[in-house]
Amino acid sequence: MRLEFVSGLSVLLQVTAAVFALRLIRISGRRVAWTLLSAAIFLMAIRRGFTLFRLFSGETPDPLDFPYEIIGLVISMFMLSGLVLIGPIFAAILRTEENLRRSEKRLRDIASSLGEGIYLMNEQGQVTFMNPEAERLLGWTEVELINKNIHDIVHNRKPDGTPLALEDCMMRGVIKTGVTYFSRDEMFIRKNGATFPVAVISAPMLEDGKIIGSISAFSDISETKRMEQKQKKLILQLENAVATIKTLHGILPVCASCKKIRDEKGDWKEIESYIGEHTDAQFSHSVCPECMKNLFPRYSG
Repeated sequence: MRLEFVSGLSVLLQVTAAVFALRLIRISGRRVAWTLLSAAIFLMAIRRGFTLFRLFSGETPDPLDFPYEIIGLVISMFMLSGLVLIGPIFAAILRTEENLRRSEKRLRDIASSLGEGIYLMNEQGQVTFMNPEAERLLGWTEVELINKNIHDIVHNRKPDGTPLALEDCMMRGVIKTGVTYFSRDEMFIRKNGATFPVAVISAPMLEDGKIIGSISAFSDISETKRMEQKQKKLILQLENAVATIKTLHGILPVCASCKKIRDEKGDWKEIESYIGEHTDAQFSHSVCPECMKNLFPRYSG
């Protein structure tokens, strides 16, 4: 095998590799990286071209030139093969990225239409996504909370106003336990510092069987809580009213002659006294028509 042929083939392969590297810009979009790599390969081809020029000029080659050129040819072949084979890999990566972008867009479109606030956390408890309703309820934008620890910002208090430690947060605990958590007794904090009660459900997000974060949906239940407080107050008022009502029940022992009633202590009492003690009834005295005839015949007509 002539040295000129080996050197010429090596130069051709390197030029082809440089051109192919430029084509990868369209596939991967990494313009600067592939331009620099293509330039480096092209300069290597130029350097080898000087050797080829000396050979064609009749210069006597060194005995080591042949193995040197063979090694250069093998390197050029490997370089071109690598660039050819890496193209489909970058194409697959681009397709994956495009699919991820489409999936994220679908998620955002769906989440934007929901009436509940939704946010996603990674394993470190940092926000990776938040829908418009969550932004409205919290007063924070997604840009402001992205990659921030949401517990420290919006969920660090208990309903009674006392601090809620991170290790005691059941919503954050979902990432560790993998168990879905639901509660109507959580307190969130708006950007302006105001607190409001929420109903929340947090569920783990899995990828290949591994927990990679959690998704939480929440809603403001301030009005519901106010209605519950009114309901409790009304029930308490009714219970107090019922407790003040006195009723008579059972068999009352009444004297057949004087009509006195025997109480639980065994004492005989006038009917007015007994009823007054056991009910809230009050008496006013008058005379019925029959008694009027018996007592006051002159005035009964």
